[in-house]
This record gives sequence, C-alpha cells and structure tokens, in this order.
Amino acid sequence: MWLQLGNKYNPDWDGRPQQLLEQDNPTWQRYRKKIAAKMEFFYYNVAMTMYPIPKAAKTGADERLWMYPISKRIDAVGWDGTKWHLYEINRNAKLRSLGQAIAYRDLWNKLDETYHQGTTTLSYIITQIIDDDVEYICGKEGILFEVV
Repeated sequence: MWLQLGNKYNPDWDGRPQQLLEQDNPTWQRYRKKIAAKMEFFYYNVAMTMYPIPKAAKTGADERLWMYPISKRIDAVGWDGTKWHLYEINRNAKLRSLGQAIAYRDLWNKLDETYHQGTTTLSYIITQIIDDDVEYICGKEGILFEVV
C-alpha cells in the first residue's frame, strides 16, 4: 500500500493544479473560493494504491518511481482541521466521476489502516453541469454532489 500526499497548498492559492484539465480548473476555482475560509490546506494530485511496495524499492525515490505510475490520483484533498475532503473535479461529471469518487473514498479509508489519518472522510464531485442520474446515485452512495 502506498499514499503520496505531495506538497501542501494554502487554501487561497489560485493557481491551476498541474494535473487538473484546463477545462475543469474554473470549476475548481469557483468552489475553492467558496470553501477556502473553512479549510486549513489542500493537496493536489494525491497518489494512492493498494499495490504492495516492491522489495526492489530501497529508498523513497525508488518507491515513487515504482508506485506513482500505477497509483490512482485524487484531484484535490482538503483538510479542515477535523475531516479530510476528497474532491473529484469535472465540469461535466458523469458516471466515471462517480466511480472515481467512490473508489477514492474507499481506498483512502483502507489506507488509513496503515497511514493513520484517523478521521472522517467526505468524498465530493465538484461540477458545473447537473446530471440527475449521477446526483441521484451520489446520494445513495454517500458522495456529496456540488454544482458551482
């Protein structure tokens, strides 16, 4: 199992996270501005996987070379002082986004057994375009659906 948080960003940072598609950045920026005062920090492009770290990976740099390419990547992870918030950002979220949000939450919670984040995790889809089917299934699966 492997979790790589990466660099910590101030909630007021208004740059484009490098992995975020250009078309999705305005969606994120509108939402980020709305919640920035409530958050302590964000991480972007957070990598995690259930794959075991190979024995050949002797250093942290080796681990990254082996694990980063096979990891799942969360667009943004925020900390508000008591809870982790996992964000799937897509200006036109469909079922793929829903699957990713569910997978991120479940992987994060499993990795907590090793990395001891030790707190509640909330998973979100941040979008601009309402899809009633996705919104309905989000409600059934405990994924927060935010339209900005």
